[in-house]
Amino acid sequence: MIIKNSYRLGVPIALQSSMIAVSCVFLQSIVNSFGSTVVSAYTITNRIEQLINQPYNSLGTALTTYAGQNIGAGDTDRVKLGFKKSIAIVAVFSAIMIPVTFIFGKNIAGLFVKETDVITLGASALKITSVCYFFLGMIYIPRGILNGCGDAGFAMINGLTEVLCRLVYASVLTKIPKIGYWGIWMTTGLTWLTVSIVCLIRYASGKWKQKAIRTN
Repeated sequence: MIIKNSYRLGVPIALQSSMIAVSCVFLQSIVNSFGSTVVSAYTITNRIEQLINQPYNSLGTALTTYAGQNIGAGDTDRVKLGFKKSIAIVAVFSAIMIPVTFIFGKNIAGLFVKETDVITLGASALKITSVCYFFLGMIYIPRGILNGCGDAGFAMINGLTEVLCRLVYASVLTKIPKIGYWGIWMTTGLTWLTVSIVCLIRYASGKWKQKAIRTN
């Protein structure tokens, strides 16, 4: 039974990660079509986003364990409390990082490259994605809770949503003349926004509480 449940929970989450990776490859192919300067700037912002991701990812991992323990005890109120407290943490961290990227964007980009055009482009791109850092965090919070509660089916929905967002947004936005390569970073921000909304809708539906009901 333990092995069966491990597969039931683990396989959808693994497929989710795989689908997200595939969507990132697709987006990279679009980035490559705009030349070396855009590729370099995208690489910089991608590296910075990986660093920004770390506290969100750590919080999501902690919430998975936290939610699993409390849902097992049938205490959904503590899960809700953890959800609210986590939103506050994400909001504070995001609020700190936005002005940092706006004020020190060029300095941060300059840590990676020396080319002025790449630094300028990378700093401007950071301004686009940084305003969506809160939405990035709001992906990890409900997703961590839902995974901890055993909502394995949503992992597939979540992964598919992220894939479709990158495919659709990137394909459409980068084809608009006045947007062009800026659509790459707009795609990132809009993907975070859309996926966070889907995650929050799933959390708000209360389906995760059914696990607690069955344990009572």
